[in-house]
Amino acid sequence: MRSAPLLPPAHRLSVAWFHGGWLYANLLIGIIWGLPHLTWGRSLASASLMLLTVGLGHAVGLHRGII
Repeated sequence: MRSAPLLPPAHRLSVAWFHGGWLYANLLIGIIWGLPHLTWGRSLASASLMLLTVGLGHAVGLHRGII
């Protein structure tokens, strides 16, 4: 069985150079300014908040049928 194409023939993919540059610039700024301030406590707090928000968000979204 052959799967359907991701894009219709009339569409074409293009590279969003500005968007990519923006994302990599933010990554570079985060690495330059973030690494000197990185501690185990902050990393644990960040991971805990991420798990809490992503976990609750997915639980509520799946429960309501949004996701």
